[in-house]
Amino acid sequence: MTTWNGGWHPLAEVWPLLAEDALRDLATSIVEHGQNEPCVMTPDGLGLDGRNRVTACALAGVEPTWRVYDGDPMSFALDQSVQRRHLTPSQLAMGVVISFADAGKLTNGRVPKGEIASRAEFGPRGFKRFDARLREAGLVLDYLGREEAEAVLRGDVGLGPAADRASKVKSERERIKALGGDLAALVEGGVIDVEEAVRRASVEARVSQLAPDLAERVRDGALDVGEAETIERDRAERDSIWFAEIRSALAALVPMADGPIPDPFKEALTEDEYGDLRVALQAIKRRHERVQR
Repeated sequence: MTTWNGGWHPLAEVWPLLAEDALRDLATSIVEHGQNEPCVMTPDGLGLDGRNRVTACALAGVEPTWRVYDGDPMSFALDQSVQRRHLTPSQLAMGVVISFADAGKLTNGRVPKGEIASRAEFGPRGFKRFDARLREAGLVLDYLGREEAEAVLRGDVGLGPAADRASKVKSERERIKALGGDLAALVEGGVIDVEEAVRRASVEARVSQLAPDLAERVRDGALDVGEAETIERDRAERDSIWFAEIRSALAALVPMADGPIPDPFKEALTEDEYGDLRVALQAIKRRHERVQR
């Protein structure tokens, strides 16, 4: 007959023991009424469920009763988890997430949805709400670490506040990752903080939009980015005025290509200049006709 070897399966050790007064109450109940539910072990004698009962039996000075479970430990652990009525839904969610993590069965950091949805008893307020707690628990485990996750499981820390902190850590890490290259390395090395890295990245993004000569002067320290942007705006305004003047001039010249050149032009221009003007007008006309097609 299989006997308990004194050890516990990791899936059993995830769950916290009852408080001392609750254990003593359980011990008293076992003395008065016996052990209603046997503890559970694997075929090789490893404890799978019943840590509280074993502890209470020790306090009561009686030997615990056992039964053997010869199936998938994870499936059993999930089914037994819903029996832990002394835990809040948030603690229960954290215990499930830690259990899956320890078993290497998380998918992209998440508990596979089918594993829980198939157990309708999970989360008396409905699976959707419990699934939200599972996501929060996974976030805490991923971004705040095992110690903080276990504090939530014990009830020392609320899942909501822990998940809020984890979300901020996640956002900061994503910001660092988005920086990439040298800036990310500087942040991770503690040389600069994230805000300074973001500021530098913002400046570099502005510099990259400048004309090459202005960008080079900024990077050389001859100009700051604000001065360079002012120069570029002035250039753009000047060019805009120049383009408008050119368009106005072209609009006036195109009709002249097919008609006589006014006498003042003939009088003011040399013969060579007059010839150049005629050639230029014909070129402008041909260009204009191609654009209009």
